[in-house]
Amino acid sequence: MRSLIEAHVRAAAAALVRWNGHAARTARIAGIRDLLGAEILRARKALPGAEQHEESRYDLGHIRNDLLLRFGDIPELGPNTPGVWSVPEDRKSTYFYFLQSTHGELIVEVPWRGLITVRHEGREEQRHPLFEEPDDDARTIGELAGRWQGLAARLANPNWDPDLP
Repeated sequence: MRSLIEAHVRAAAAALVRWNGHAARTARIAGIRDLLGAEILRARKALPGAEQHEESRYDLGHIRNDLLLRFGDIPELGPNTPGVWSVPEDRKSTYFYFLQSTHGELIVEVPWRGLITVRHEGREEQRHPLFEEPDDDARTIGELAGRWQGLAARLANPNWDPDLP
């Protein structure tokens, strides 16, 4: 959260000092402070639910038996299972598990939301629902960067008024 504030808000807020008119600057800073306060409070309330979604997102237990029946023995490596995000900086991007079965390599694509895709030797073989779709808390945190990027873009506009819709 600290890096989101730094990247999308603090730098843009620093541009406020270039604006003319102390009263206008003070009013804008107060409006921005209120917006950020509301966003931070919203994020704090949503954090436990978002953390729960992230924990359950990587759990393949609900499809493990199906994988074993179809592709043979797959060593259980737990947290040491090889994997990578499609966009390493974005933890909401698709996560790829690389599994070895007695019938060859499996790639299990776990999106942030949607269907899990199982690929055997590069071919799509199966689709499964996520253990749990993202709830409102997870979506609140997931959309946080987008809302703050929007706020940063509006801050860059010296004519933007945070009190207007």
